[in-house]
Amino acid sequence: MMHVTTTGTDAPLVLNADWTLKQADGEISEVPFPVPGDVHSALLAQNLIPDPYWRDTEPALDWVHESEWLAAKIFTFTPETGTRYTLTFQSVDCHAVVMLNGTKVGRCDNQFLRWDFDVTDALRPGENRLELHFLSNSQHAQECADASTIAIPYIAQNNRLAHFNHLRKTQCHAGWDWNIALSPLGIYGDVLLRKSDAFRFDNITTSTVRWNLRPNSISRLSASSTLTRPCPLPVNQRIWSERSIRAKTASS
Repeated sequence: MMHVTTTGTDAPLVLNADWTLKQADGEISEVPFPVPGDVHSALLAQNLIPDPYWRDTEPALDWVHESEWLAAKIFTFTPETGTRYTLTFQSVDCHAVVMLNGTKVGRCDNQFLRWDFDVTDALRPGENRLELHFLSNSQHAQECADASTIAIPYIAQNNRLAHFNHLRKTQCHAGWDWNIALSPLGIYGDVLLRKSDAFRFDNITTSTVRWNLRPNSISRLSASSTLTRPCPLPVNQRIWSERSIRAKTASS
């Protein structure tokens, strides 16, 4: 593996390059894993699987989504004393365990979320090893269905793979009338290592309420956010303000 060295600036360290991939529970050893990218594309690039879109190849590749995979990257880094660091994945598909230098720093279970993990205590001066252990999406979907106290139906005529409505994942990955069922696994978007403040604001949303548009009407602007500190317990805080605003007439 090639190493990436930080520049000493406050800019995030982009960790997209030089990942490798291997089958965690099988015979496929390390192959290049382009990030952003997915497992099927990496295997296809190395001629380890046939084109899944050719004829009826699709079902013969079910072993890919039924397997577990290990993506890994080594990078060189020197943490600054007294500084906290956050590891960010813009999107992970879908269930995966994140390890840094042998320490579990987080778990992903939703393709549609950005994942931020405090890795301050796991970082070390010099060489660091980052790993993403992809679990089988299809197996997890089946486990969720088996554990459910009620039967949750899915469209069997449309989805070749069962119970994907238990997953926060693109539903056509289980098959659709126009799409094959591969249940891909991968990293979509950037992987970043960045400095973090002791507290940070996430998920800021605003809304405006107008009661009417006549002169002297009242509008209210509110904002809500999540104030997070890098510890097991988040701190939630709601910020709002209200101001009376005189509505202008069309002639003004």
